[in-house]
Amino acid sequence: MKLEEFEDTMRKHLYRTPFVPFEVEMEDGRVVIVDNPFAMLNGCVALISQDDIFVDFTFENVKIIRPLSPQTIPS
Repeated sequence: MKLEEFEDTMRKHLYRTPFVPFEVEMEDGRVVIVDNPFAMLNGCVALISQDDIFVDFTFENVKIIRPLSPQTIPS
């Protein structure tokens, strides 16, 4: 994913009110569910996952960012 597309899409999700969880699919097939606000700087994201694990990634590793369906939103 290109830097500008990545940052625009992530900002759209970060600043949505109320915050709505979404998922980020990586080039290696890994999927990160973003269920709380996060920090982003220069194409890098850092967050704590739903399993309380520190996750960080850059725009270069992202394949697609997509909203979660209501059935898959963590409660």
